[in-house]
Amino acid sequence: LPTNSVALGGMVTDTGLGNPADALNIRWEKINGPGTVAFADAARAQTTATFGAGGLYGLQLTVRNPDNPQLAAAVFVPVTINRAPVVSAGLAPAPLLLKAGQANVTVWLDATVSDDGLPDPPGATTLKWTKKSGPGNMVISPDNADYVQALFTRKGKYILEVVADDGAAKTADTVTV
Repeated sequence: LPTNSVALGGMVTDTGLGNPADALNIRWEKINGPGTVAFADAARAQTTATFGAGGLYGLQLTVRNPDNPQLAAAVFVPVTINRAPVVSAGLAPAPLLLKAGQANVTVWLDATVSDDGLPDPPGATTLKWTKKSGPGNMVISPDNADYVQALFTRKGKYILEVVADDGAAKTADTVTV
């Protein structure tokens, strides 16, 4: 899921045998996973879980009879939390000397991207560079890499965007040249 929170819709039924005044003990808990899990109300079958990190989690809903703890039932619920990639666009560290009136200027751009590897498949993050604004034509080559050339045919202020896409979630950042 490309989110931090998940609605959990557990359902508990009781045979009605035993002491009707006894309420069942209900408990959600995290069994495994890379981050913290906060339950809105871990003692309710239907609640919300908020995850502290992306990744694969195992949650468990356990119901016990308070009169007889051996009478219990549990269900394991796998949850995948996909975090959007993190991307940062910038100019590559390279000296750039421009002469007055010079055309066809090349600038190197650099994107830093990180992702949680989800969803799996595909488990891969793709990049796409585009011009958002600017006065002239330009070419970004290659437009799908982290380190690219931008060739400008006209002087002026340009805003370029790089989008990181993991197949389920996208994130973008811009750089001004």
